[in-house]
Amino acid sequence: MSFIVFIVTLLLSLLGISFALLNAEWITVNYYVGTLKLPISLLVLCSILLGIVLSVSMLSCKILQLKIKNSRLQKKCLELESKITG
Repeated sequence: MSFIVFIVTLLLSLLGISFALLNAEWITVNYYVGTLKLPISLLVLCSILLGIVLSVSMLSCKILQLKIKNSRLQKKCLELESKITG
C-alpha cells in the first residue's frame, strides 16, 4: 500500500513541476494597496491553498457545531432513558 502512495505522490509531484514549468510567465497582480509580480503557477498554487484552508476551517466549524449538538442530544437521551427505566 505504501508503494502505491509513493507512486501517486511521485506522479502528482511531477505533474505539479511540469505545470509550473509550462506556466512560468510572470504576471502582475493588482490588489487594493499595491501590486505584486509573480509567476502564474505560484498564483494558481496560492489560490488553491487558500481555498483549501478556507474550506477546512469552515468544515471544522460545522463539525464542531454538530459534535456539540450530538453531545447535547446524547445527554438528553440518557436523561429520558433513566426516566423510563425508573
